[in-house]
Amino acid sequence: MILPTKYENIKENPLIVGYNIISLLKENPLSLLDIHLQLKKFKNLELDYNTLVDTLTFLYLSDAIEIDNNIIRINNDTPKTIYNSERII
Repeated sequence: MILPTKYENIKENPLIVGYNIISLLKENPLSLLDIHLQLKKFKNLELDYNTLVDTLTFLYLSDAIEIDNNIIRINNDTPKTIYNSERII
């Protein structure tokens, strides 16, 4: 579920995970495995692949990211949206 509930860990909510993914992708394009490892290392998140893939699907459908040859990068053709705003959280 995308909207947070009081029963879940907010750090593992897809909206927060999506924000963390976008902040990683601002630095350079990454593969799925690299995203998972960097979230684990730098953000201290123990995500399962289902949550990660669901979040990436949400970002892809919202046109925030693009996937080409298993490399995930920010979609720079999209007008100003959540991924390139100055401050979100």
